[in-house]
Amino acid sequence: MEAIEDSLAKIQHPDVTLQIIHKAAGPITESDILLASTTNAIIIAYNVRPSKRTREQAKEEQVEIRYYSIIYQLIEDIKQSLEGILKPIEKEHFLGTVDVRKVFKVPRVGSVAGCYVSEGKVEKDGQVRIVRNGIVVHTGKIQTLHHYTQEVESVKEGQECGIRLENYSDIKAGDSLEVFKIEQIKQKI
Repeated sequence: MEAIEDSLAKIQHPDVTLQIIHKAAGPITESDILLASTTNAIIIAYNVRPSKRTREQAKEEQVEIRYYSIIYQLIEDIKQSLEGILKPIEKEHFLGTVDVRKVFKVPRVGSVAGCYVSEGKVEKDGQVRIVRNGIVVHTGKIQTLHHYTQEVESVKEGQECGIRLENYSDIKAGDSLEVFKIEQIKQKI
């Protein structure tokens, strides 16, 4: 039991805390189930099995019991569970810069920006930051991306395109669009 406790104590992260509420040798008891239910904890069973009555009580109290016979698997499973709680880190990837040359008001559609890709590329599933006179005036998502009359997934540097943004129509000629993607990176312990 000490080896397990020592290994679990080494699992540390500033955003999540592992707390051992109770530890004991021997079979899982009804009081273990009640304690886990009250504290919203899981029960770690190492080389022990509960009685039928204890299993039924755990099911009734909605207490999870995890069974292990190998310490390494126990530690890895707990680590993965804690990693699942952690909020992913967002990393921004710059895709390109687009210059708005003209804005077209299309009936029943809204504003479509006639643009020129001056750097990098534009991807339909990208996000944009509208920069006007050096100030960011809006951050949002691309709703549609067109190259001439065809809806496309991406447009490369040096090409023209039409961009319509989700829930935003106050785009103006002379605006600059910074196109980027956000990657969700799962945190590790």
